[in-house]
Amino acid sequence: MDGRGSRDAFPKRSGPGGKDNRPRLLRFENCRDLTFSGLTYKNPAFWGIHLVDCKDVHVTAVTLQMRDNNTNNDGFDFDGCENVLLENSQIHSHDDAICLKSSKNPCRNIVVRNCNVSSTTSPLKFGASSSGGFIDVDVSNCHFFDCPMGGIKLQIVDGGRMENVNISRIVMDNVGSPIFIRLGNRGRIYDKNTYTGTADPSGGKPEGAQVGTIKGVRISDVVANVTIQPRGESVTPKDFAKAGPIMIAGIPGHRVEDVVLENITVSYPGKGTNEDAKRAVPEDETRYPEQFFFGPLPAWGAYIRHAKNVEFRNVEMELRSSDERQKIVLDDVQGFVER
Repeated sequence: MDGRGSRDAFPKRSGPGGKDNRPRLLRFENCRDLTFSGLTYKNPAFWGIHLVDCKDVHVTAVTLQMRDNNTNNDGFDFDGCENVLLENSQIHSHDDAICLKSSKNPCRNIVVRNCNVSSTTSPLKFGASSSGGFIDVDVSNCHFFDCPMGGIKLQIVDGGRMENVNISRIVMDNVGSPIFIRLGNRGRIYDKNTYTGTADPSGGKPEGAQVGTIKGVRISDVVANVTIQPRGESVTPKDFAKAGPIMIAGIPGHRVEDVVLENITVSYPGKGTNEDAKRAVPEDETRYPEQFFFGPLPAWGAYIRHAKNVEFRNVEMELRSSDERQKIVLDDVQGFVER
């Protein structure tokens, strides 16, 4: 299935009044008993396969080729879906490859296994739309590669709860920041179309939803090779920030809780400076969540802030070149254990 959604045929924001009216390749709403099997989907103008409030979905042996066609080319977007099995598939996307959203209802009982995934943005992302939450999710036996903006991203920023998330047996090659867990307060309630871009957040205010929760995340048996991947001829601070450490961050008064990282091996590029080590990291409570928005962090291995009961079990982090920053930095953290 070829969407033929090239930049020339479907320019960004070319609709009336500058609206971005590019079509998705496929969109299903409130559907049940869906099966996707044995096909290749490619070249969407906008998102690829978008499922909203669907139940009992099986995706197996499909190929998504959506990496170099247009912009915002997500692979799979599961928004408020239940009982989903995604397995044995090849997913290559420009934007988020496997993306769980919950604009209204929770994503619940989601299984992802045996997939080969690349993305210029993220191979696996929960959020940012999160008002319904993410409950009972299991991701295993996947290969993520060539993902310069990061690996695993778990986010609650519009309310909702994240509970019982298990991610295991993941290999990540040539990726940016390997793990990003973020509890924020954008507070979107989805009653209007509001800007979600990357402007200076200094004057931003929450949009009305209550702050959500992240409790009970377990990530185990992961091997990751983090690399700096410049877009131009030289490495910019933005390029460097994209290849940052593990980051687990809540906001003042709202902590990320009960996170276990076990049997994790990460190789980092190093090259952090003494100036990086002294940086004050902004809170950015209301901003759209991307790790590199925080800039270079004062740790090269893991930066943890506003968190409770975080446990590192057999987490090995190494450098390929020198770095002036600390290996692990803790800020407003209760109950951190490293075994």
